[in-house]
Amino acid sequence: MKNKPYLLKENIKASISYLSKNAAIDSINIDPYWPKWDSPWWHILLLYEIGEIKQVPFSIMDTLIDALNSHYLRFFPLYEDEIPAGKDPYRHIACHCQLGCVYQFLNAYYDDVDSLIPWIRPWFIKYQLPDGGLNCDEEAYTKSQKSSIVSSLPAFEAILSCAKNGISKEEEIFLDKGANYLIKHRLIYRTNGEIMDKDFFKLQFPRFYSYDILRGLSFLYNWRKIRNKNNADETIDFGLNFIKQKLSDGKLKVERADFANDQTLFLTDFNKWIWKRTTTFSLLDNVGKIGNDSAFLTEILQKLR
Repeated sequence: MKNKPYLLKENIKASISYLSKNAAIDSINIDPYWPKWDSPWWHILLLYEIGEIKQVPFSIMDTLIDALNSHYLRFFPLYEDEIPAGKDPYRHIACHCQLGCVYQFLNAYYDDVDSLIPWIRPWFIKYQLPDGGLNCDEEAYTKSQKSSIVSSLPAFEAILSCAKNGISKEEEIFLDKGANYLIKHRLIYRTNGEIMDKDFFKLQFPRFYSYDILRGLSFLYNWRKIRNKNNADETIDFGLNFIKQKLSDGKLKVERADFANDQTLFLTDFNKWIWKRTTTFSLLDNVGKIGNDSAFLTEILQKLR
């Protein structure tokens, strides 16, 4: 936490303190993911995004590993009749972007995460679609065969995070196909030239599962560096030139907050899961406020220049 503003340091301490308590462990044992955005999952993911993952207590991380291994199906059902009896489609089926994010922070925390949770890393290869991406909508596998850039980026990042310790030939192909998917879409465009989503132009922090042009650009830049490829050069230059126009006094601002005004599953005192409005926590409110200068977004850009 060196050189971080006082309030931010206090917010970080508050999240770490929460993760040290029995209430956080109890929350994971009830469900490792829900509710958004204020269960341990989201505190840990945000601490990872701001570079503080090593401060997370071992006890909560080990609890999360156990919960991931016991709670979720080890496959992504494509048809309703594939879901075992007693399993909730919302609570017991992990999606690709969910696993991509959790794998990244687990891989940054443990020396050998694959020995602790061996089923996540192969998952991304298994569910890559022919166009190079993935999709959390099961109908993409049974009908359209078209990927979602939102579903794809966390999975791409997860495998890229393995490169420091070496990746397989199959994973190299996975990353190359993923990069080509982004290149083909020029980070934000459909293949017909239309913009995928105008919100992708707006920068968000933390990202969690959301996509923006800087997130796609960061992956392509790091992929090029690791794979020593040059076919992304034009797309990277386009992304950099676009984002540099957003700089104000050398800083990038938070322009979007997809986690605001969302709905979450919540367990009532009567042991019933219901949908209700999400809540947040102090660290998320601090770093995710629209209009604020973001040291974290600015640092991401600086690493690409």
